[in-house]
Amino acid sequence: MKKICTITLCLVSVICFVFMGCSGYRSLTKAFEEAGYTVYTETERFAEYQNHMYEIADENGVSITLCVVYNEDTGLLPSGALIVKFKSADDMKKLYDASLMIQSYTNYTGMDSENGEALKRKLERDGFVKNDCLVVPMTGTSQDIICDIVRNA
Repeated sequence: MKKICTITLCLVSVICFVFMGCSGYRSLTKAFEEAGYTVYTETERFAEYQNHMYEIADENGVSITLCVVYNEDTGLLPSGALIVKFKSADDMKKLYDASLMIQSYTNYTGMDSENGEALKRKLERDGFVKNDCLVVPMTGTSQDIICDIVRNA
């Protein structure tokens, strides 16, 4: 009996570790904090963009978790981005297809996104996606910096 409990506990621990490791949200927020950004779950900065994301998500039946990362000390212009966590690549595709804002800030306006996984791979390759999170740069001058942080998170 003791052996069965030990094996069960080990399996549960491994499963929890695997599921926690699948989320890029924590690793992204940590990487941005280490790069000097502040993470906001609610802020006036980029409020119109946040509202847009929540509205589009609601209209398309997609559940998201959203935060803003912002750094005023990156040179002449401040640097900021939205981190949007999705439950699946298909949810990411729904929001992508419905939002010209996401398409324009990720340089994929009008691109045929085929399916959720194909879109995710393209965005991940270019530094806009980490696991289950899409990072949307909100200041054009900092896009390269933000994509490098995402790639290295």
